[in-house]
Amino acid sequence: MKKMIVGKILAMLLGSLVINVASASSSVSATLGNLHYTLIDLDPNDGITPSIVFGNVGYTDRSSQTSTYAYDDANGVHSKFNRAVAPSITSSVTQSSPQYSMSASASGTSMLNSGVLSAYLQTSGDNKVSFDYDSTADFGVLQFTLSAHTAITFYADASVSAASSGLPSGGYRNSALGIATLSGSFGGNGTALSFFNEDARASLDQIVGSAGADLPVTDAKNQTLEFTYNNLLDIGIRGYVTSSVGTYATLAVLAVPEPETYAMLLAGLGLIGAIARRRKNLA
Repeated sequence: MKKMIVGKILAMLLGSLVINVASASSSVSATLGNLHYTLIDLDPNDGITPSIVFGNVGYTDRSSQTSTYAYDDANGVHSKFNRAVAPSITSSVTQSSPQYSMSASASGTSMLNSGVLSAYLQTSGDNKVSFDYDSTADFGVLQFTLSAHTAITFYADASVSAASSGLPSGGYRNSALGIATLSGSFGGNGTALSFFNEDARASLDQIVGSAGADLPVTDAKNQTLEFTYNNLLDIGIRGYVTSSVGTYATLAVLAVPEPETYAMLLAGLGLIGAIARRRKNLA
């Protein structure tokens, strides 16, 4: 009888160590479009008309590419990839399961003005395992030569958002990120390279037990990305501009008991010790 009591106590203690991971959902999106530029004459008296000539100036040509990637402890790795065939910039890919829905696309007739990049990711369901999901899209290198004594500013409109709700009740870390990036480089022909990078981000990073972790959380941003390069040389300079978007979500299950569980464990061990001492005294 006493052995049965001890066995029941141990079963209760082990059961208290099981982490209750309920549903964790995240929704992340990122778009970027309306890539355009302005030229400024840095020396109106030099007789050079500000200009930019697009085309292959020595860099590897790429049009656009899209991809989705999913990894979770239950189903392993699943990924999809698609690349447009130049000069087309249209590319898209989708992937879904009961735990997630993802898409990435590049569309339009030209990277300038009409080109649009988008990525979307939705996680849902009874997430009882760790996962790592992402979807990305990017435009390839848009190459050009910029005239002497000319400044150029590139612009692109970005929109990013991230939201989480229905968070797990056990130990976990839940992260989501949406990002849109505009970048470029100038130089070559014996001149120093200059790199530029601008991005807009919406991100969430929650750990169970933090303030408000059980409430829906959102972050969103609309932003015009831009960077400027001044060609002060007496000759034209080559460069490129590119852009990308990405959405990312991860859930890491933390197998760490909460304080209440430790208290129950210590109380149970104390009870088992008391039973053992009583049996010794009766022997």
